[in-house]
Amino acid sequence: MAAAVVISGCTAAMPPGEVDTRLPVSPAPSLTTIDRMTALPEAVECATEHLDGRRSSLPGQELLPPGYPGAVAVRLVVPGRDAADARCHPTLVNRFSCRDTTTWAVPDPTEFLLAFGANRVRVVEGTSTARTQSTGDGRAPAAPKRSFTYAEYTLAAGDPRGAVAFERRVFGTCALATVSTVGTVALCTASVGTETGLVDVAFLATGDRLAQVSLSGTRWSADERDRAWQAVALYLRQQG
Repeated sequence: MAAAVVISGCTAAMPPGEVDTRLPVSPAPSLTTIDRMTALPEAVECATEHLDGRRSSLPGQELLPPGYPGAVAVRLVVPGRDAADARCHPTLVNRFSCRDTTTWAVPDPTEFLLAFGANRVRVVEGTSTARTQSTGDGRAPAAPKRSFTYAEYTLAAGDPRGAVAFERRVFGTCALATVSTVGTVALCTASVGTETGLVDVAFLATGDRLAQVSLSGTRWSADERDRAWQAVALYLRQQG
């Protein structure tokens, strides 16, 4: 559950209402009739997605705690040919709510990309299950799981739509957040309640990149969380 407590480390609590939240007017698709056949409106391509071949250059297995074997999938999302079309404008900022973590702490990467005009987002999703020994009756207890999502956005020059400012405001407004700096990388972390339980989240920013991380599954220990945050911060600092 999100706590409406602000610490001095994060940017002062300001409702993200400063961002232009006006809903765009979506023009009605026009239909034409040719030889008694009704033409369907052309599909709108807001974003395109495919597997990212550069998986070795992204944070992955090192985010998972030692001894937790797992699988990692990587995908790349970029704006589609119609990204500027009014029908592609997401309502993420407009429907923002501290209670809805999908609008700020764990947003859909494609929606966040379109909302803030990012050039691309590379997403790493990992899931791991600890090995367990069978009990005397041959039945093994449920193994604790660790799952994570890492989304790294390449922002437009100067971040004109204010993606970093938005994340700073909402983390300061909606969570008991902790802020620190790893080299030149700003790190803000919090624990939030979701439909699947308590999730540890963070956003990191440096240069033209913004990274969002969520640690889910069986609750990560403090040492496991710190190890994951440091791995991401080190990666961003080295890439910068």
